[in-house]
Amino acid sequence: MIKALPNSGQPDTVLWQQLKDGSELAVGALIRQYFSHLLAIWLAYFAIPLLLFLFLRKKKEVLPFGRIFWLFILFIFSCGLTHLADSIMFWIPVYRVSALLLLLTAIISWATVITLLRLLPELFALKSPAQVEAIMEKRFHGLTEQLKQSEERWQFALEGSGLGVWDWNTETNEVFFSRMWKEMLGYENHEISSSFNEWEQMIHPDDKRIVFEEIEKHISGNSPAYRVEHRLKCKDGSYKWILTSGMVTSRTIEGKALRLVGTHDDINTSKIQQEKLRISENTFSNAFHFSSIGLGLVAPTGLWLDVNPALCTLLGYSREELLKITFQDITHPDDLHIDLDFVQQMINREITTCQMEKRYFHRNGQIIWVLLSVSLVWELENKPKFFISQIVDISTIKHLMAELELKNETLQLNTADLAGKMRQLEEFNRIVAHNLRGPAGNIKMLLEILP
Repeated sequence: MIKALPNSGQPDTVLWQQLKDGSELAVGALIRQYFSHLLAIWLAYFAIPLLLFLFLRKKKEVLPFGRIFWLFILFIFSCGLTHLADSIMFWIPVYRVSALLLLLTAIISWATVITLLRLLPELFALKSPAQVEAIMEKRFHGLTEQLKQSEERWQFALEGSGLGVWDWNTETNEVFFSRMWKEMLGYENHEISSSFNEWEQMIHPDDKRIVFEEIEKHISGNSPAYRVEHRLKCKDGSYKWILTSGMVTSRTIEGKALRLVGTHDDINTSKIQQEKLRISENTFSNAFHFSSIGLGLVAPTGLWLDVNPALCTLLGYSREELLKITFQDITHPDDLHIDLDFVQQMINREITTCQMEKRYFHRNGQIIWVLLSVSLVWELENKPKFFISQIVDISTIKHLMAELELKNETLQLNTADLAGKMRQLEEFNRIVAHNLRGPAGNIKMLLEILP
């Protein structure tokens, strides 16, 4: 009844004897035993590639030979399919499907063999754990040396730029200060510890609030970087202006800042210069607006840029009205060409300042004589920025001088008339003296004759 039982293995003696006798129970037992063995093998063939597949999914980045693993998976899986086809053929004669699966298994098998042969040189070249450890140690020393050189270059670059470096560990509350950071405040390298509290005590009392507000703002994520100008106490007791810049470089999973790294830049000189400039600007502003002399800032085109109250009073215009016109609009035509010629000479750098008497038109049409003194302010790009004009009212002086000239002319006329009369008097005296000389001689002779 049963001619052959493929892949059944060697049955025991009793079962074989029962098969010879044609027992149906023996046949059923043999089939069950065959299928249980076949199912166990088939499940193993499918479990192995599944486990390899899961392994590759997790460790694909560390497997340089992933291709051969995939071929092994396909090979084992196809072998499992051939066993599955053999079991099906007990009930359905799918010989062509079985043959096709065997062909596919053969192709995958030889592809696996060829790929493995090609990978053998690389596999033979793989290092032993000891060799790998030696190579890693060598690379570690090389990387350490490179890191050391990189840090040395980094330190050299920072020192060359004049920046001090600080590194704050918020967990231990310790701060690393570079040598340049300490020298910036006049300290030796050993004279400042790594204590955060020591740094806090060096901050000027008036600056502490803004410093810690900026730190908190950055740590909480409300600002991209920590940047603030403040004063730190030097070794000699004085305070120096510092520009502090920093950034959080490490945070916990919850977002808590672990480490802040930044730099210190000495801005004390520039800060002092800014203060001097501010005082100078305030002084100029006060002198400009409160001066009793008319002052104005004039663009190279002639437009008034700014005027003080004294000039507005002198010309009878409001500030808003003057800023809408040019100095040419209110200059007497007879004086305009001389004024413009001086302007061009200053722009050409032929002269630095000029002074002239000129006439302006008052808002009410009256002519005002002024003494004008002008200097030119240049921009950094060597372009004329504006003229500073000082305008003094000399109308009264001009009127007095005119009256004086008139009186001088009158005096000169009177002097000439008096000189003529004196000449006439001298002539009269001469004539009288001539006429009296004869009678006087006669009288003298008579007197001499008388006893």
